[in-house]
Amino acid sequence: MKDNPVNPPESDPYNEVLHPATGNSYRYKQIPSHVMPDNIDWYLEPMTFETQHEAFEWISSGPYNEIGNLYTGYQTTDEKLANILLFELVRSNTLHGPRFQVQADYEFLSTGLLYKIWVTPLAEPETEDKT
Repeated sequence: MKDNPVNPPESDPYNEVLHPATGNSYRYKQIPSHVMPDNIDWYLEPMTFETQHEAFEWISSGPYNEIGNLYTGYQTTDEKLANILLFELVRSNTLHGPRFQVQADYEFLSTGLLYKIWVTPLAEPETEDKT
């Protein structure tokens, strides 16, 4: 394959390898942006809040319990809501064992940023038939 002088492999976002500044040999592969499944049931949140506490109370009372059950994705223009939902989903995976693969992204709109959080259920461990 011939190298493309306009977009060399070092800057290709789909094959970019990041080297840490510490000089050790670890390599990190960058995840391509805007890789999102097509089968997400989105909930678009119209609410915005002034404080983190209000946003936490709102997330705890509804979206946190509904994501993964009623819908698989959550969209909001409020950064506080997105941060709290993402934190609580990752925290739940850490404390109670992983149930979902939690992902997040954002999209630039003419009115501002649209934050997106979605979950992909992890496969249940196969139960063996005891016959």
